[in-house]
Amino acid sequence: MKNTFVATTIYHLYLIILLLEKDRLDNVVNNNLLVIIEHTDNLEGIIDNLLKYNYFRKVVVIPNKKTQKKILGKFNYIFNRKELIKILDNQCIGLKEEEKFIENSKIFISDIDSSKNYFYLKFKSKNFSMIEGGSLTYVLIPSKFKILKKKFFKNGFIENGFDYNVKEVYALNPIKLPKILAKKAVKIDIEAISKRLSNERIQINFNISLNTKEKKALIITQNIYDEGYVESEIDKINIYKNLISKIPSNYKVFIKVHPRERTDYALHIDDVTVFPKTFPAELFLLLGNNTFDVGYTLFSTALDNLKDCVKNKKFVALDYIQNFKKNKDQIKEVIELYQTQINDD
Repeated sequence: MKNTFVATTIYHLYLIILLLEKDRLDNVVNNNLLVIIEHTDNLEGIIDNLLKYNYFRKVVVIPNKKTQKKILGKFNYIFNRKELIKILDNQCIGLKEEEKFIENSKIFISDIDSSKNYFYLKFKSKNFSMIEGGSLTYVLIPSKFKILKKKFFKNGFIENGFDYNVKEVYALNPIKLPKILAKKAVKIDIEAISKRLSNERIQINFNISLNTKEKKALIITQNIYDEGYVESEIDKINIYKNLISKIPSNYKVFIKVHPRERTDYALHIDDVTVFPKTFPAELFLLLGNNTFDVGYTLFSTALDNLKDCVKNKKFVALDYIQNFKKNKDQIKEVIELYQTQINDD
């Protein structure tokens, strides 16, 4: 089966690898192409391993949304967005020569947004499958005006899977999706797939030992400054410093850095162990139940996805909601979803 996967973040790649591993375990033979949108620092650095372990036969890189707008120009972006097809075909090594393969493949797009409009414009007769992009997939619903505008101009995807030609939405928690998306949902059973994986199939590149007699606390950080949630980098660091100050002294603290962060937490916070940002937090599932006694995050999906690997999960965004500049209502909705699930468990 031919598949084209379009990804932006390490999180996207992790979910894609899980889907490919499931196919491998089920003896499904695939021919896979990966297209990476430039976004996360050093994302391209893992390409060699993705090819080495035969997840993909080829990887193509295309520029991010900001760069696409710049090379397209304001006029063309507003009035002639189809020009993007020719520009990217000419500038992105290997993209044009994969045209027939993409046309004849199933196209999976991770976390649909305007950076992926090339595929909408060039392959608009195709049906697409979306792979969730994290917590905001579950609460961000485009306005009716935006949906009507996109349908009228037909110059790009309606974001977050609401487009008419997005026929499937692969999600970890389908029942929590907005109703329209839930009708299209295909469950990614992250725990079931992970339990079937051998350690040899997952290449993790870090030198941190979890062997300690102390209780273990895991903090999953988020890129809240660069994404505009707080005023400054210092504000972000101070939130995590305050959070750590509340953790009992008999806990060993581990920090899992968000893939897009540039912060070196080890320089700012003493006595913590920092996992590299290129390590997907969900791989902790391979370490077994109750690996961490407690886990903290503001509102990241990654903690919710760790299931029984983390004994006690704490979503603490509401403790710092006064520090946020935007999306306060959506964050509260995300926390409510998490707390409902914890109570149901």
